[in-house]
Amino acid sequence: PCLERRFSLGTASVTMLRAPVSRVPRLLRSTVGRNVRIRPLKFADLAILMPTVGVLVDSLYPRGAEKLLARLEDALNGYAVAHVAEVSDFGPVALASETLKGDSRVKLSTFWVHRRFRGLGIGSSLLDRRIEDWCLADRDHAIVTVREDRAAELERLFVPRGFSRIAVDLNRYGEGRSEVVLKWVNVGALSLISRRAA
Repeated sequence: PCLERRFSLGTASVTMLRAPVSRVPRLLRSTVGRNVRIRPLKFADLAILMPTVGVLVDSLYPRGAEKLLARLEDALNGYAVAHVAEVSDFGPVALASETLKGDSRVKLSTFWVHRRFRGLGIGSSLLDRRIEDWCLADRDHAIVTVREDRAAELERLFVPRGFSRIAVDLNRYGEGRSEVVLKWVNVGALSLISRRAA
């Protein structure tokens, strides 16, 4: 059976029918990692993402969903970057949105994988693609922040790919709600800068 969801996006109301993620057959789950397509965000993705990741981000950060929607609209208009990992019959199941900070730095604002699709290599594929794009664009470094109570989960994916914890912003979102800062450095870009300086 399909789920019907209604979601308001500005003045438009969107109704969508799609297979419920909770009913992913075990056999499909075992092959889903091979059937993932990573692509830029499309307008139609907002109707799928906002009721899932939007609700989560809103529960974690003040005005989280509002800020996420603004960032995704910026990406659709060419002012930011957002990519999704899409699985056939389920649509987008992961999201990476980022903003350029200057010419050579990236702030990875949102990195999310639907909980039913975690552990299947989808987050790894999405993050690897983002890092590859940063290297090709000669980005010096990328920053990602995460609430401290969720940091261990994110670090399991990010640290093996060259990110390291560089700071903890204590009580960033209120008493006992600190934020961890992770940083990735493009070693290739650093060696190029060193050679130019010599």
